[in-house]
Amino acid sequence: SGDPGRMGMPIPELGFVRLRDAATGKVLGNYVQVDPQSMPPYPTFSPDGRRLVITENSRAMLYDAATGAAVATLDERDGDDQIGTALVSPDSRKVAVFVGRSGRVHFRSAEDGTLLARYKLGFPPEMGSFHAAFSPDGETFALRADASLHLIDTRTGRERVAPIALQRHTSGLTFTPDGTRLIVLHSSFGSPGAELLAVDVATGMIATRKPFRGQTGNPIFGPSPDGGQMFIGDWRGPIY
Repeated sequence: SGDPGRMGMPIPELGFVRLRDAATGKVLGNYVQVDPQSMPPYPTFSPDGRRLVITENSRAMLYDAATGAAVATLDERDGDDQIGTALVSPDSRKVAVFVGRSGRVHFRSAEDGTLLARYKLGFPPEMGSFHAAFSPDGETFALRADASLHLIDTRTGRERVAPIALQRHTSGLTFTPDGTRLIVLHSSFGSPGAELLAVDVATGMIATRKPFRGQTGNPIFGPSPDGGQMFIGDWRGPIY
C-alpha cells in the first residue's frame, strides 16, 4: 500500500481480499469480493494508497482502498482470453491492465476506471520475457516483450518510437526519476556478467551501456532519487 499501515491479503478459498493493519495484523473491517473459482487474486495498491486494483483471470476491478467499495470494473474476460496483471502509475493517476492472449494493454483512469487508450502488441508475450514499467508522470509505458522494447504513449496508445531490439534476457526495467531515460538490466540468467542500458525515451536510442560482473539471477534494482546512481542486488545481497 502507498500507506505503509495497510496491506491487502488474498484469501482465494473464501473468495475475498481482506485489508489488514500491516503492523498488528488486525482486520480493518473492509474487504472486496472476488470469484473463488478463478486463479488467486492479485491485489495492487496505488502509490497514494487511495485505490486498490485486483486482477483475476476473469476480470480486473478497481476499489476504494479506504472503504472496500467497488469503483469500476476495469476489464472482463472475453471468450478464451484472460485478464493478466495490472500496474498503477507512480503518480497514481493511471492503471495499465493486460488483457487477452494477443498482448493487449488497456490504459485506464485510476480515479473512475475510464478507458483512456488501448495498445495491441499483436501476439502473446513469451513467458519469462515480459517486463513493463510506467514513467514517473504516467505518460509513457515501457513494455519489453519478445526481443523488443516498446515505448508507448499512454494518452494515445501509440508507440513513441520504433521498437528497440534487445539481444539478451531482460531482468527488469525502471525509469530515472526525471523520466527522460529508461534503465534496462540486461543479463543471462544464472551466468556471470550483465549490463545496464540507459535508453533515451525521446529518441529510443541507447545513450549509455555499462557492463558489470556478477550473478544477477532474479535481481531488484533502481536509481537513486537524483538518478545519478543505481543499486542492483538479489537474495545474496548488493552486487553493484
